[in-house]
This record gives sequence, structure tokens and C-alpha cells, in this order.
Amino acid sequence: MIPLTIFGAGGHAREILALVQSINERSATYQLLGWLDDRSDLRGESPLNVPMLGKLEDIHHTFKPNVQVVIAIGSSSARKRIAKRLKKLSIQPATLVHPTAQVGSLVTLHPGTMVCAGALLTTGIEVGAHVVINTGSIVSHDCQIDDYATIAPGANLAGGVRVETGAEVGIGATILPGLCIGSWSIVGAGAVVTKNVPPNSTVVGTPARVIKQRALGWQRE
Repeated sequence: MIPLTIFGAGGHAREILALVQSINERSATYQLLGWLDDRSDLRGESPLNVPMLGKLEDIHHTFKPNVQVVIAIGSSSARKRIAKRLKKLSIQPATLVHPTAQVGSLVTLHPGTMVCAGALLTTGIEVGAHVVINTGSIVSHDCQIDDYATIAPGANLAGGVRVETGAEVGIGATILPGLCIGSWSIVGAGAVVTKNVPPNSTVVGTPARVIKQRALGWQRE
């Protein structure tokens, strides 16, 4: 079994715990060692009977050399920060696919990506590193989803859509064919996107319109 830890202890992390448990019910794949989190107030706690083990940098002092980590945090920018720390520590990120997800032919998933329950990825799709494809979302043919992007529950991406680095597509949003969601942009819940979304923008509504524009490079650290 592959030793595994989960970074984060919030609601999304509990969903990822359920994902790992579902994988293990189908085939005993992961030995779950416990939670990792930077918050000192959580030390010694045991949420859902899984022990709290310390912060990310404690991992080499405690665990097996082949341990993997899943970054169970909903925020795209936060996942990017944690992924940089993982890389510095030479820790392998886990790539998780729920047994009820449908991942078709010619679909590439890069390290650290999570495909949650009921998601559908059809064919000719490339998904970058540390992406979340959340519950019940649909990614159609020939889409490209870049690193750290988030596809929220029930979102629908038509064929040929590109979601650039760090962009977040909200719950139940629909992206029409061939469009581009710019890097670090946010598509609001239920929005219907009918034209390209500029980088660092927030769009809402039907059809989606820009309501906020952030300065370039706001997410860099």
C-alpha cells in the first residue's frame, strides 16, 4: 500500500478523505497515515478518527520515504503555495480518482490532481497538476485544464474549452465550446460563459459579465 497523508483539515479535506476511503474499498491502495496542517491549534486532534500529524515540513522526520501527499484545499492559489513547498521537500503528490468518476480514453491527469465522485471526463483531455475536478462536473472532449485550476461541483465544460492556470469555475457554471477562461479568473456559480474570460477577472450571470478585475500577478508569492 502507498503511504498517504492529507494536507488540510477543512470541509474539502474531509471530502478527500471520503474519496481515499472509496478507493480503498474498491482496491486497498493507500495506507492513510493522517492529516497535515500548519495550524498549531489543531495539534493532537483526531478529526474523523484520523490523527493530526503536524505541518508539512515535519514529514521527513516522521514518515516513510515513499509517502505521498494530497493537497486537500479548495483554493487554487493556496494549492499553488503548498505545491511549491512539496516540490522543495521532494515529496510526491498523490493523484486520486474516485471509483464512480468516468475518465475516458486519451485523458491525461498530471500529478496532484483529484477527480471526485461522479465527475465525467470524456476524451482528448489534458488536466494539469494539482487540479480539482469536483463532484458531478462534466469535462467534454478536447478540453485543456491547466495547473491549480478548480472545476466546482456540477460545472459543465463543453468541447474544446481551455481553463488556464489557477482559474476557478463555480458550482453549476457552463462554459460554451471553444472558449478560454483566463488564468486566475473566477467564474461565478451558475454563470453561463459565452465569450472568453480575461485573466484575473471575476464573471457572473447569464450571459457572464465581468464584475471585477484584479491586478496582474496578485497571486504570486
